[in-house]
Amino acid sequence: EGALIELGDSVRMKFHRPHALSATAVLTLESHHKTEPAVDAIVLMSESCILGPQSQSHIRCRGWADDLVLFRRGDEVQFRTSASVEVDGEATESGATIAGNCRIEGENFALSFEEISS
Repeated sequence: EGALIELGDSVRMKFHRPHALSATAVLTLESHHKTEPAVDAIVLMSESCILGPQSQSHIRCRGWADDLVLFRRGDEVQFRTSASVEVDGEATESGATIAGNCRIEGENFALSFEEISS
């Protein structure tokens, strides 16, 4: 927690594990380097990733009222939330599996997932 990772002579990233019950970590750039595409941080997802308004969220979403938790179940990635959301235009109560290209929309947010082929 809080370790500074240095790549070469000038790239510095800080390691942070915001939630005590999750091994997911966040790397933030401490040096003035830019990424392409531009990012605020790099999430190293373990078994779960919490998006929400709390300081212990892996991805802080200050305007949200509820958390959205991404988690692995076998080979699948699923999510759960207490917010009212739609997945690809279909209303869901509490969560669903994220399959292929998928869009999750709530009252004040939208998330898109894209399948990456190797």
